[in-house]
Amino acid sequence: MIKKQKIKRIFVLYLVFRRNKLDPGLKIIDSICQDLYPNSDITPIIIENACEKNEILERGEAYVISGNNSLSEISGWDTGYNFLAKNFSLEDDDIIFYANDTFYKRNYSDGGSSYLNFFSSRYLKNVNTTNTAIGYLDDFPKPVTLMGIKYSTWIRSNIFILSNNLSKKLHPFAFPLSKTYLFGGEGEPFFAKIKEISPNWQAYISSWLFGIEDPAYPEYRLKWLNNTPLTEKNRLSMQTKAQAILSEHYLTARLHSMKINIVDTNFFAKRDDRHITPYYK
Repeated sequence: MIKKQKIKRIFVLYLVFRRNKLDPGLKIIDSICQDLYPNSDITPIIIENACEKNEILERGEAYVISGNNSLSEISGWDTGYNFLAKNFSLEDDDIIFYANDTFYKRNYSDGGSSYLNFFSSRYLKNVNTTNTAIGYLDDFPKPVTLMGIKYSTWIRSNIFILSNNLSKKLHPFAFPLSKTYLFGGEGEPFFAKIKEISPNWQAYISSWLFGIEDPAYPEYRLKWLNNTPLTEKNRLSMQTKAQAILSEHYLTARLHSMKINIVDTNFFAKRDDRHITPYYK
């Protein structure tokens, strides 16, 4: 188990679109927390992202608060952390467990092992949780740059663990540049001519979102399940999707720049062709 310190409090920020299917997500999270941080007090906060009331909806065994889904789970994390900071006297070593309701539905596995098996005291030993991030890392084939920070790996934003000490340094989680600055207008290329996002990042994400294979960057050919050519009809929704990806990456890029230890729960073997073979089977 995690031995460096006893954790007194865990706050679970669990994002759902609607509350009609909370289980098995909360049960899985509770099991992980009991294993990693035995005898800790666990406070769940459910963020209902389909509701835009911006208020506490219920207060029972778990708080239920409203999100606004403006930036998928990223805006949910900002809403949830704002709620924690306002309603609890947070301490640096409080643990905040971030998860959305896709983390168990997209149960990546290899050789019969689920990626969730690695969120376990069997693998996470002697971790100083106050200055450590825990999550499943993905990677690019070559380093990219966001806001002057060079990185190649990032934590998947559907499940990760941070102390409050780190959360307050990273909050707000939304990428700081606006849509009008980041993206082109009607009839223009998707990305504006900006220096804050490296050309290879733009090419990789254009492959992921739109299926565009740039011959200048043949090392990356992955495509999102819902990839589709850019049109004026989907331009705004794709801008929001790209903003969410930027926010996910920027969170980890800042951890790298702060030289924060990241415990990677991706123990699967990494194939050399993982960036050019089809992602979905």
